[in-house]
Amino acid sequence: MDIIIADWFPVGHIRQCCLTHFKEKILYGTKIHTIRKNFTKWNCRIKKFSLRRKIMEVKTVDNNKIVSIKNPGIQKLNFTEYGYCLIDNKLIPLTTVALNDGLTIEELLSWFKNENIKNDYALIHFTGMRY
Repeated sequence: MDIIIADWFPVGHIRQCCLTHFKEKILYGTKIHTIRKNFTKWNCRIKKFSLRRKIMEVKTVDNNKIVSIKNPGIQKLNFTEYGYCLIDNKLIPLTTVALNDGLTIEELLSWFKNENIKNDYALIHFTGMRY
């Protein structure tokens, strides 16, 4: 299973067309997870993947491998309106989540500005860290 990481911020983002530097942030350990829409889909994929004991590849858009992960973790994330995220029913400051995702709060909020914040998101971990 592959996880594709953006090289550039998307059009419409406050840093549109700028490099994300996610590859370097993952390699240096300052980006330890990624947030994806549709928790149910990703949770099923991660569980199936883990049962088969396969290695998850984190890659760039042009298919260059960044890192291999043996035991990816997943947690359910919900955005709140008060500067916190609800992760597996624990309130975590948005600043912490943004920092661990390799972003500032403004960059993180801009990334999801057109999404329904009431949705369940998947927080996919590249390390053993969990909230």
